[in-house]
Amino acid sequence: TSCSSQFVNINNGKQIDKRLVGTWIGSEKDEQIEGLEKNWEMKRNEDGTFILDFKFYLNYQLLH
Repeated sequence: TSCSSQFVNINNGKQIDKRLVGTWIGSEKDEQIEGLEKNWEMKRNEDGTFILDFKFYLNYQLLH
């Protein structure tokens, strides 16, 4: 039996690990500054591009 590859080749000759394609979210609170909460969402595409969205809240108020 053989295993299917987890990698896809993209135009620039690099390979993307298909297991990392999708939406990834994370957060932390009070890690660096008391009262500061950080949330992020990363959307990783099969072509190697991504969108990274950060939100910062200080004492529950969204910072712009």
